[in-house]
Amino acid sequence: MTAPGAVLDRGWHWVVSGPARARLALVALCLILFLPWFADFPVTDRDEALFAQSSRQMAETGDLLRIRFLDEARNKKPVGIYWLQSAAVTLTTGPEDNAIWPYRLPSLIGAILAVLLTHSIALRLMSAQAALAAGFILAASLVLAGEARLAKTDAALLAATLGSMAVLVRVWIDRPDRISSLGRVQFWGCLAAAVLLKGPIGPLVVGLTLLALGGYERRWAWAMALLRGGGPLLFLAITAPWYLAITWVEGWSFWEDSLGRDLLGKVAAGQESHGLPPGSHLLALAFSFWPGTALLLLALPGLRLALGNPTVRLALAWALPFWIVLELTPTKLLHYPLPVFPALAMLAADRFFSGQSPGRGWVLGAAGLAVAGLMVPAGLIVVLARDGSYNATALVTLAGSLFCAALFSRQLASGRRIQALGAMLLLAATGHWATLTVAAQTPWLWPSAAVARQISDLPPCPGRLLVVAGFNEPSMAFVSQMPVAFVDAPTLATALLADPCVIGVIDQQLLPDLMAKGAIQIGDTVEGFAIGSGRRVSLVIVQGQPG
Repeated sequence: MTAPGAVLDRGWHWVVSGPARARLALVALCLILFLPWFADFPVTDRDEALFAQSSRQMAETGDLLRIRFLDEARNKKPVGIYWLQSAAVTLTTGPEDNAIWPYRLPSLIGAILAVLLTHSIALRLMSAQAALAAGFILAASLVLAGEARLAKTDAALLAATLGSMAVLVRVWIDRPDRISSLGRVQFWGCLAAAVLLKGPIGPLVVGLTLLALGGYERRWAWAMALLRGGGPLLFLAITAPWYLAITWVEGWSFWEDSLGRDLLGKVAAGQESHGLPPGSHLLALAFSFWPGTALLLLALPGLRLALGNPTVRLALAWALPFWIVLELTPTKLLHYPLPVFPALAMLAADRFFSGQSPGRGWVLGAAGLAVAGLMVPAGLIVVLARDGSYNATALVTLAGSLFCAALFSRQLASGRRIQALGAMLLLAATGHWATLTVAAQTPWLWPSAAVARQISDLPPCPGRLLVVAGFNEPSMAFVSQMPVAFVDAPTLATALLADPCVIGVIDQQLLPDLMAKGAIQIGDTVEGFAIGSGRRVSLVIVQGQPG
């Protein structure tokens, strides 16, 4: 009987021997890792709900210029992701449907493209098996797996940035005169797409990498080749029309919101309670890049001596400058380092297949990091147990994850790299599943969905309107089957007393203020945790007292 390890070895070498097979394997892995809970995971606050609701309104109105959340202008981010999401929902369910999955399709496609582009870039620098491993490591990372399931900008931004990085690396490795017109179109077109998705982040990553490589090697001819051939004009032709049009329509308020309040506000101080000291991203890497962090740790021994390796030089030039910018920026979120995750994946894969054997202490550290990532689902399960809930599926999956972590550690200690990589992918699949399962099946994490279910059981009334006070989470607007308005308690009281078809939802702390305004009928109470604001809430459903 053939040993499982031998079968894995033969399958691995068969996949590695053909680039097309490698790409198919990467797409298959992405679908295995990204599709579970893709459609059914509840809409999250705040960014996903804001993007999805604004894209729904764009699809409903057909206004492809202005971005609106309910009646307010949403000028924090450019229009690119709204175009993609509104197109996705128009081509699938239609904006009248409350399903969240169509709005997540651009993120899913962007995440898959990012993995394929990482593999393509890596193939120019390292062996075929190391390049495939780099794609596997990126696909398995916790943050990318999360962003692939969220209707936000970051996965699509990563794909656009990598489209430009692929050309930059090709020109850096080859002679500058070999860049084709198509290559310039790809470089500047993808850079323009990144700007329409999230402003300066994509160009910042590419520009810092270019400056770091050119400065370290003291050669710039390859970089100057990217500027020739009308590329900057193409960039302006793609980006300028919308920016000029939105400035004409919205005036300088767009720039005040996007640059002044959003971008510069994050640079000047921690926004929305996300201010953390320098070094926080490095500490969070144990979870954000998990389980690839274990292999990244093994790349550290002898890294300084490996600077002659072009993969190492590129990865450090790509990751370090942008990382320093992130650490010096007060506002910190787990997904901010995502644009440099491909560089970390390439560095980890290259060193993993370099033939060097790490010491026992490094292997133990890698095993510890592999297990540490499971603290997230384990912590959620403990919190559930304290609240009297029990999730058998999550417990079984977590047990499977612990087995995979042990298997990964054993294969790593034995020097069986391919088997260790396979165990790491199993660890990622089971760990992600455990985390998503316990989170999705925890009702108090999703108070908006609970309120929407309660309201749907009320008798129909013409012109229903949901008026919310004290709970301004955008998920409430997306999951509701009726128009929504966010107001204060006195305005809610006025609306309830004026129209019997108005349904109110109010934070229990504000209920005395509401009752003082008139005869109010108290309905069900929903207990939950508002993820967007990070606080427990008690939401009371109210209506005007029948006369």
